[in-house]
Amino acid sequence: MYGKQQYRPKTKVKLTYQIRADEGTQPIGAITAIQLDEAAGRLYTAGRDSMVREWDVGPAVETPARNAAFGGHTDWVNDVVLCRTAGASRLASVSSDRSVRLWNLDDNGQEAEVILKHTDYVKAAAFAQDSGTLLTAGLDGKVWTWDLAAGPAGVVEPACEHPDSIYCVGVNRNGTIAALGSVDKVVRLWDPRTQTPFGVLKGHQDMVKALAVSADGTKCLSGGSDNMLKLWDVGERRCIATFRPHSDSIWCICVDPEFTRVYSGSRDGSVFVTQLDWSGPDGDAAGHDRSPSTLLASEDSPVLALSVSADGDRLWTSTLLRGVQERSIDNAGTVALARTIEVQPPLIRFRMFSDGITVCTEDTAGRTKLWSLATATVTTDLGETPFDDAVKQHNVAKCHVAKWCSIDTALGFLSVHLEPNDAFAAWVSEARIGGRTVDDPVNVGALVVRILLRQFQEAKYLLHPPAGLSDGGSGGGAAREASAAVDVDVANDESPAAKAHRNLMAAGLSHDIFTLPEHTQMILAQYTEPAHTICQLTLGTAADHTTTLIQECPEWIQHCLFTKHAPMGDKSKAPEVAVFVSPRKEKDASSKRAFPNMKRSVAPDRYVGHFAVSIRGLKAAIARDLNKGSSGEAVSASAIRLFHGDTELEDDTAISYVYQVLAKRKDIRLEYSREVPK
Repeated sequence: MYGKQQYRPKTKVKLTYQIRADEGTQPIGAITAIQLDEAAGRLYTAGRDSMVREWDVGPAVETPARNAAFGGHTDWVNDVVLCRTAGASRLASVSSDRSVRLWNLDDNGQEAEVILKHTDYVKAAAFAQDSGTLLTAGLDGKVWTWDLAAGPAGVVEPACEHPDSIYCVGVNRNGTIAALGSVDKVVRLWDPRTQTPFGVLKGHQDMVKALAVSADGTKCLSGGSDNMLKLWDVGERRCIATFRPHSDSIWCICVDPEFTRVYSGSRDGSVFVTQLDWSGPDGDAAGHDRSPSTLLASEDSPVLALSVSADGDRLWTSTLLRGVQERSIDNAGTVALARTIEVQPPLIRFRMFSDGITVCTEDTAGRTKLWSLATATVTTDLGETPFDDAVKQHNVAKCHVAKWCSIDTALGFLSVHLEPNDAFAAWVSEARIGGRTVDDPVNVGALVVRILLRQFQEAKYLLHPPAGLSDGGSGGGAAREASAAVDVDVANDESPAAKAHRNLMAAGLSHDIFTLPEHTQMILAQYTEPAHTICQLTLGTAADHTTTLIQECPEWIQHCLFTKHAPMGDKSKAPEVAVFVSPRKEKDASSKRAFPNMKRSVAPDRYVGHFAVSIRGLKAAIARDLNKGSSGEAVSASAIRLFHGDTELEDDTAISYVYQVLAKRKDIRLEYSREVPK
C-alpha cells in the first residue's frame, strides 16, 4: 500500500525542467571546448548549454553532421579530452556542476561513469596516453588523478592541493610530469605518481590560462593573461623563450605532437601559429622577444578553444559568438574557411509576466519571444521588438499569481526550478492556463509535476496500485468523465498504461489540460551542500527510471503524484477570499447570491470564493440572480458592469488581482450596474 513509510523524504531536493526550442540538435551559446579525433573523423564539442556533442567531420563530409548528443551535465562544460586505453575509448568532460563524466565512445556515447570528487567548478582535464591516467583540476584548488587503464576510473587521492584556483593542467604521455596554471602567475610542477611537487616556473605577470607539456616531459608551454607564451625547460626550471603574438589575454593553446609549433587563441579574437624551434636573427641569448608567429585568423569575438590536425592542415576554432569554424592551411600557408558549426543565440534576459505562466525573453541576436512555462514552447515570436517594449505591450493580464518557481538562463535557455517550499503556492484559472472556458482553480505546480512525471506515475501505479484506484480501468462515473476529456483512441485503449492514466485522471491525480514536448529535460538535484544531481531524464523516458525514482524521488513530489487528496492538488484547498457585492446606485437584494466556484457565507452580500477565478464568473452569477423571479426580459452577463471604486473591471480580471492590486489586500467591495435594454 501507499504510505509515508515508503517514501524517502528529501526536502532539500528540487525538480528542474529545461525549455529548449528543439531536442538539442544545435548548440546554444558559446562552445567552450573542442577535441578533434582525426583517426575517426569525429569532432567533439561542449559548451555553455551543458551538452557534449559528436560531429562527423570526415574529409568526405561537406557539412558537419551531428552524430550524437551526450546529456548529463547540468552546468557549463569547460573541457573535454579523449581517453584511449587498451580496453576502451572514452571521452572525459568536466563541468561547472562539479562533476567529471566519462562517455563510452565504443557504445554510442553511453555514460560510463560519473565522478563526484571536486567541490567547486571543474575547469580543466588532461590525459596521459601511455599510463592511462586522467587528471582533472578546478577552482577548489585540487587535482585528482584517475587510473583509466584498468577499466572503471580508479581514484587516487588528490595529488596536489593548490593554494589558489586552478584553471589549466597539462601532463606528458607517461604521466610522470604534470603542470598546473593558476591565478598566482606561477606554473607548478609535480609528479602524479608520487603525488609530490618538484618545482615552480616563475615569469608570467598575470594568471596562467593555458598549458601543454611535451611528450617526453622535458618542455612546458604556458599562455597567460599577460599576452605572453612562454616555453620552459622543465629540467632546468627556466624560461627558454617568450613570444608575444597577441594584444590581449591568451585563452587556449594547442601544440603539435613534435612540440615544434603552437597554435594560440586570444581574447582579442586572433589565432596565431608560432614556431617553437625558430632561431631567427632577432633572437637573443635568452630567447626573448622573438617574432616567429603567423596570423591564421582574426575573429570578431574571443577565441575560446581550438584543435588542430596532426600535420597542421586543418584548424578548428570556437569563438564566443560564432560557433565552430574549420580552416584549411596549405603548404604555402594559405588559410581558407572550410566548414562551420552554427550555434543558436543564447538567452540573456527574461521577465515572468503577472499570469505566472508567460515569460518574455531576449537573446544575444536581439530577438524577443514569449514562452509558456506550462507547455514549454514559444507562444509568440516578436522578432526584433525591443525587450522593454514587448514587456509593456504583452504583460497585460490582470491577475496576481504567487511565486511557484524560479527561472534562470545560465545555460542559454530557460531552466525552471521547483522547490518544495513554494512549488504549490500558485493557483490560476483553468481558462487562463489551458485555453478552456472552465473557470475552475488549478494548481500550476501540481499540474506541471504531474505532466513531467506522468510516465513514472503510471508505471508505479501499475506496480503498486493505490487503494481505491485499482478498478481494472473502469473507474466508475469519474473514470468515464475523465475518459471523455481525452482522445477517443486513448479512451478506448485497454492497455495497462491507458487504464492507469484513466484511473489517475478520475482520482484527480492526472490531467490533460496541457502537454509538454517529449524531449523536455528534467533534473532531480539536491540543492544544499553537498549539492549534486540525483537523476537526469527526459519526459519520454521517465518510465525507464522507475526504480531510481521510487528510491530517490522526494516525498513532496511523490505526495503530489500519488496521494488522492494531496493539499497541493485538491481544489478545495485553493486559497479563498471574501468579495462584497452591492448595486452601484440602488439596493438590489438579488446581489445576495453565490456565483460559480463560490460558496454563500452568513452575510447576505458577502461571497467567499477561490482566489484564482475571474470577474466573468461573478458577472454570470449576478445575471442569474437578477433573472430569478423576474417576469421581464432576461439580463445577460454581458450587460453587467462591475466596478471597484471608479475602476471598471474587465471579464478576465482575476479576483487575486483585485485583492492584491486594487484593494491593497483589504476587503474587496465591488459595485455592479446593468445596461437596461432600450
